[in-house]
Amino acid sequence: MRTLVLVPVLICGMAIAGSAQTKISGKISCSRVGTADTGAVGDMPGHLLMFDKVTCTWPEPFTVAGAKTTTATEVRTSEIRGATGTVRGYNTSTYDNGDKATARYEGMSTLNADGSGKFTGKWTFVSGTGTLAGIKGGGAFSASGAADGSGVADVTGHYTLGSKAKAKAKKAM
Repeated sequence: MRTLVLVPVLICGMAIAGSAQTKISGKISCSRVGTADTGAVGDMPGHLLMFDKVTCTWPEPFTVAGAKTTTATEVRTSEIRGATGTVRGYNTSTYDNGDKATARYEGMSTLNADGSGKFTGKWTFVSGTGTLAGIKGGGAFSASGAADGSGVADVTGHYTLGSKAKAKAKKAM
């Protein structure tokens, strides 16, 4: 049975900039340590469904109002059909000031025989706390996963903050 090696993707974070969209980029790294449950669908060899939850770090963080992403939790579902797959999930990233932002993502994967693979997809912010309350935006990710289930994703995109969050961020600076 092939093990799905899905790499984290998403994000949360940024810098303050009026009402215009602000471009962001970063790198997130996730280990395979976490919880996972996989089941064969049974209709054909290599057709699997998977649910997993992993923890991640941001070696190249996003920054918003001086706060940087530090860690993240990803919860996702995946479907594998032989050497291709889909993934849908949520990434909740924590910043060094305690604020959090959650992004929803989905993507496609191409897997190698050893379980390693390449992943691409899109993400959208769905919520934030503190200075990230009202955050909007999204972007894309490109990731590579190792056979052991770990992976690294390059994440790019843009964001805007709601008016209440902008006022909080100005006070915090």
